[in-house]
Amino acid sequence: MSKLSLTMLAAAVMAASVGHVVGIPADAVVQNVSSVNASSASANDTNDAGVVASGHQIVDVSGAQACGGEGFNYSRFWVGPIPDGDATKLNCVPGYRCEMQGSSPIFWCKQYALPLNAKCGGYMFYTLFKCIDGTVCTIDPVRYEPRCLPGDKLSPSVINENA
Repeated sequence: MSKLSLTMLAAAVMAASVGHVVGIPADAVVQNVSSVNASSASANDTNDAGVVASGHQIVDVSGAQACGGEGFNYSRFWVGPIPDGDATKLNCVPGYRCEMQGSSPIFWCKQYALPLNAKCGGYMFYTLFKCIDGTVCTIDPVRYEPRCLPGDKLSPSVINENA
């Protein structure tokens, strides 16, 4: 394979991994480039090339991990320009929230709800957490114990509805 085809293959793989590809017809690029007039640009032009679009989070932080704060490495969870400042909190997986822990300058994902299929009750089992949105604590017909199951698969014995 030539160097150019390897570069094109690498670009295609990276674009596919992001999740979406925007196709631009080749003639549209030529038209856009040819329509630019060097005399139309001025020093006070509002279409400054220095303006950078903000980035976005590509994956949620899994439970009980750091999710932002002073010195946090956002590059594992972020595409585009990295957020500046130490106050940016990333989204955590369902059932967790990004919160400050004590006087630490780092934010952590803290559990506030039980995830799908988590045990939510039973003999000698006590919890202060409810099930995440879209699930309810009900008897699992396979295991015969209370679990957080999807709301559309309700059994007649709902223990603790998440309202």
